[in-house]
Amino acid sequence: MSNLTDEEIHEVFCSFDTDGSGKLNMTELSDALYLLGIDLTPEELTESYRIDDDPESLSEEEFSEFIRGRIGDTDFAERCRECLDTFDEEHTGELSREKMKEILTQRGTHPLSDEEAEELLDEFDADGSNTFNIEEIVNMMYSQKMNGNDAPQIDTV
Repeated sequence: MSNLTDEEIHEVFCSFDTDGSGKLNMTELSDALYLLGIDLTPEELTESYRIDDDPESLSEEEFSEFIRGRIGDTDFAERCRECLDTFDEEHTGELSREKMKEILTQRGTHPLSDEEAEELLDEFDADGSNTFNIEEIVNMMYSQKMNGNDAPQIDTV
């Protein structure tokens, strides 16, 4: 995935506009930002609503402007690559199943249960190697929110 395109931003917006209002409320915005790897404090999230006169929601145009201003040219795959590099202690370009499970169940703002992590790892180990390369990691993280599930955000801290 290269830089976020207008179509990708539109897709994310529509996926989280759960009530079909054409606007994102605070919860929808928080979930959309989480998918994109933007983890805001409650204060920062509230501040993001000060883009216009409507403090209760953001339109798609406002969302797009906010995203572009927040992440600029950094793309989702690059964010995943940075996380991979942080945990890839052997510099192989892959993470073991055990390391991925540890990350998914013990890190981030929404850790998964052991069972959820196992299901996710089974689904996205495309080549059956029990290791995860950057493509598999990007697909795993991106697909979770697009499918309406909680995307595990990998924090490196």
